[in-house]
Parts: sequence; C-alpha cells; structure tokens
Amino acid sequence: MRVALATCTTLPDWEVDDHPFHAAVAALGIEVVHPAWDDPGVDWSDFDACLIRTTWDYQHRREEYIAWADRVARTTTLLNPAPIVRWNTCKRYLGDLEDRGVPTIPTIWIDRGEAPDLPSLMAREGWLRGFLKPIVGATARE
Repeated sequence: MRVALATCTTLPDWEVDDHPFHAAVAALGIEVVHPAWDDPGVDWSDFDACLIRTTWDYQHRREEYIAWADRVARTTTLLNPAPIVRWNTCKRYLGDLEDRGVPTIPTIWIDRGEAPDLPSLMAREGWLRGFLKPIVGATARE
C-alpha cells in the first residue's frame, strides 16, 4: 500500500509531530510519501490513499486548495472528504457546530470591513482576554 501524506513546500524543519505516526505506518509495511498538495507534478492516482496532514499554506489560496481536494478525491481515496475540507477551511464551521449543540469557544464574528469597538465588545461579554483570528487560517498563524 502506498499513501500520500499531503504537506506543503514550506513545512518548517522543526515540525516533528508526525514522526511517530510515520514510524507506525512504516511498521505496517505501508509506503509513505510526502508530496506538496500544490505540486503540479504529483499524480495522485499513484497512491492508494491521501491523508491531509501539514498543508499549512492553504489559507492564502483556499479556493485552489478546495479544488485540489476535489480533484484528489476523484483519483484516489481522500481520507479527509472534500466536502469536509471545504467546510473546515473556514472557521465559521465552529458556528455550525455551536448551532448543533457542540460546546465551542465563545466567539463574536466580525465581518470584513467592520470596525467594532473591541473593548466594548469584550466588556459586554464579560471577557478579560480575547484574540482576533481570520476566518480562513492554518495552525496559529495570523
């Protein structure tokens, strides 16, 4: 079996979290390859499956990334289903979860172009601390 663990070309050297996973998969006799999701030279049909792992640069090209997931899902088993990738690459999915009764971090959604009075918003909610995050982002960047 040959599995692609999709990554990005800018993966930092310090990223070692997946090493135990790589060893466990290799111990099962599964060949693991780490192609960059946006490498045009990769033939995704060469793999028995693809698992999205460290595609940490998608946030600047979300639509291209979603189109990639759709293409991969048509050529091999994408273990992160493309519709879930589309849904999960925008943080508004957290609101969807909350609407379904899943406990989430209290959130105020601020739309692009709005200029809210952040101290007033936080005081209204009774928050002493908070942080701003874009609705499309990977890891803890931006």
